Amino acid sequence: GETEGFLWSGGLMLEYFNGAFGIYLPLINSSDIEDTYKQMEADIGGNFLSRISFSLDLNRLHPWRLIDRIEF
Repeated sequence: GETEGFLWSGGLMLEYFNGAFGIYLPLINSSDIEDTYKQMEADIGGNFLSRISFSLDLNRLHPWRLIDRIEF
């Protein structure tokens, strides 16, 4: 099919642990993205929960600080 030429998604982003962990809930999308979601759901199954995405920023967790605290 024909595409809009501009893809967009709007939703709610929840961040935890100073932005190290995030959850994105897409609430509204361009018609091309919405069509892709619907096609994927028809092909492999799924629902709104399958659209939720997660992010993990290991740098914000300061892994070296955690390693320095480990005692042997």
